[in-house]
Amino acid sequence: MFKTLIKYKFRKIFKPEQKNLVNLVGLTIALMVFIVIFHVTSFELSFDKFHPDYKDIYRVQNTRIYKNLVDESAGCPPATGPTLHAEISDITDFTRVKPLSNSVITVIKGSERSNYPHNNLFYADDSFFDLFSSGFVAGKREGILSQARTAVVTKSFGLKYFGTENVLGEHFSCNSSEGFDEFTITGVIENWPENSYLNFDCLLSYPTLENHNSDAINNWGWNSFNTFVKLNPDANPDSVEQQLKDVVKKYHLFNDEMTREFTLQPIEQIHLNSDLRHEIGRRSNASSIYTLSLIAIFILLIGWVNYINIAASQTKKQLLSIHIKKVLGGTKGLQVFDSVMDGILLNTIALASATFFVKILTPSFSHLYDFKIYDLSMSKWLVIILVSYAISIVSGIISAFTLADTKQLVKTRKGNIYGKSFSLRNAFVVFQFVVSIVFIITTTLIIKQINFLDEKQNEMDLGNIITIKALTSEDSFVQSQKAFMNEINQIPGILNVSTSSSVPGANFSNVIGGIHPIGEDPGKGIKCSFIDINENYFDIYQIPILAGRNFYAKGANPPQSVLINRKAAEMFGFETPSESINQELILREYSGQKRLIVGVVEDFNHHSLEEPVQPTMYHFFEYGNYISIKYSPTLESKIIHLCTNAWEKNCSSQPFDFSFNDQYYASQYSKYRLFSRLVTTFSLLIILISSIGLYALAKFTIGNRVKEIGVRKVNGARITEILSMLNKDFVKRVVIAFVIATPIAYYAMNKWLENFAYKTSLSWWIFALSGVLALAIALLTVSWQSWRAATRNPMEALRYE
Repeated sequence: MFKTLIKYKFRKIFKPEQKNLVNLVGLTIALMVFIVIFHVTSFELSFDKFHPDYKDIYRVQNTRIYKNLVDESAGCPPATGPTLHAEISDITDFTRVKPLSNSVITVIKGSERSNYPHNNLFYADDSFFDLFSSGFVAGKREGILSQARTAVVTKSFGLKYFGTENVLGEHFSCNSSEGFDEFTITGVIENWPENSYLNFDCLLSYPTLENHNSDAINNWGWNSFNTFVKLNPDANPDSVEQQLKDVVKKYHLFNDEMTREFTLQPIEQIHLNSDLRHEIGRRSNASSIYTLSLIAIFILLIGWVNYINIAASQTKKQLLSIHIKKVLGGTKGLQVFDSVMDGILLNTIALASATFFVKILTPSFSHLYDFKIYDLSMSKWLVIILVSYAISIVSGIISAFTLADTKQLVKTRKGNIYGKSFSLRNAFVVFQFVVSIVFIITTTLIIKQINFLDEKQNEMDLGNIITIKALTSEDSFVQSQKAFMNEINQIPGILNVSTSSSVPGANFSNVIGGIHPIGEDPGKGIKCSFIDINENYFDIYQIPILAGRNFYAKGANPPQSVLINRKAAEMFGFETPSESINQELILREYSGQKRLIVGVVEDFNHHSLEEPVQPTMYHFFEYGNYISIKYSPTLESKIIHLCTNAWEKNCSSQPFDFSFNDQYYASQYSKYRLFSRLVTTFSLLIILISSIGLYALAKFTIGNRVKEIGVRKVNGARITEILSMLNKDFVKRVVIAFVIATPIAYYAMNKWLENFAYKTSLSWWIFALSGVLALAIALLTVSWQSWRAATRNPMEALRYE
């Protein structure tokens, strides 16, 4: 019996006149999107939960509070970890992690040395592996990072640089802003999981850093160390935070100008919910993940709304079957069971098809959208199955109740194809259009905002500038850099060459708080970003000098002289740029050192246009970590070749690590470009699924009015009148959907634009265009059916009347 029922249901699904194939296509697409987004969101929400004791691991957040600013930092002083461990009994262990900047790896193979730029390097305490779980492949865990110049690497590091995973005892050197050292590999671990905030493939022993800089031992002013602590499983984090305040008081980590607070941040929350200074790992945005989750749910709901609408629209065709079942004793419960079985079987086929296509299309999807889709655990697949079947059961029940009522059948027989389900079906159609219009508005505005950012960047004129990352820790390389710059300057078409500690799009070299003019209230000091530059920097990046002068060439500048930007001058209280010239500043965090303002420059968006201009202070330094080369457009095709030759001739000890500055700056918006591609794709899929359902619904709706159309045509109705009659209901639904969708989209996009200091306007034409597009899509979808019905010979419909 059951086998026969299943066969019957299968035949029913694949009957063309039943339109279940339309449902199957729509549901398969919806489930594909749901599965892909579920993969992505599950991965993003799993960060750092693979550690056995992750619920007991916290990062210490360091907040310094001045009278008119708050500086929240993920970096703590190096003394923080040892002190908290010693003072608070509930803290059972700690580890400090500090990234290396501008590092170059030199792999030593016999007499051969090969240089590679490398970023995923951390100094770490030996206790790192006591807090964080890892699989050791080679080496002894005990004291593995306790000695200077030792390193633990991942298998991928060994394969990349040595061609083998068996690299225990191998040697490499590392040159960075922290200094130069040769290291011995004392341990090899499995590749660090990609769902971890910390992103590294090599850990260098913390004692190495202590040998270079004694401040790394017990300093309270160097706020660059991510400090992680492990609490006793029975400890109350709130109670521990109260004890952190006691430590601040005991060690006098405050003064009349600044107070300090240490707080605890659960490690599993850092990835999605932290955007502090001195972040060192992988981060994403919780709102983006929740937005993707909503998209998945909406697309799945739209797929099942199609199923309900199409099933309800077939009422008239199923009338005889329903009557026979009732005559034979069929109850409403049996009718509901039959409808639910239809939904479950359709969902089973759609889910299997969607899973198959996701597996097949995953490589293409990952390449197109620039992220990986990771395998799900069985428990996650169980969630997907339960969610899809739950919705299919609810949809089947809703669909059944539109068919199982005897009074409903009488109304249907009399020609009212809607009956009691009219308002519900209208609501479903309106829901589809609301979602479609919201996504059309969202896509249009995101594209408009990205174009706005591109236009603002073009105003900065970052084109025809190539930047090269360089190291300056070795005196010999400083001379090599000087020779390189001299040679480049001799090439016709090279307009200017500059060095700096940072370039547009890169992090500032330092950020310091508590800076104020002499004679002003120290408590009103401000936080300034620092950049070391030479005299050509402002010319290359076309930053006008508003008052005072530029730096002199050839190191003829007093060491305390600085230039500041307009924003800093305003925050220091100077009414005009010229008023700040020759004024002295106090740097409280630099032991009260003084700086003399010799010039003021126009504001320049060094960082992303998401952020407002930062108060910035420029120091003179003849050589820096970046070399910027401004060239004539005539050298566009040759600039890389010319720079490579000059670099290999003068700086062969370091790799030629270059980028075009306009592309480097624009890369800050890559996450928004990716988000735009995703939303655009999902918008198109939502429109496609809605259109599939609308087409099938229109066909059945118009099919049920064939005789009415025939009578109207016999009585003289024109084709345009018939088209207007058939389409007006759909137009009404689009208008209602537009009215509902507009405030929803306006609120959502207004909140999204708050992420940007520089933003486009929510223009009226975006909403008007979205409404027109939704109307056009609806009319194009139904008009073909309307046209066929309006131009049909009325005698075909009335021949049996």
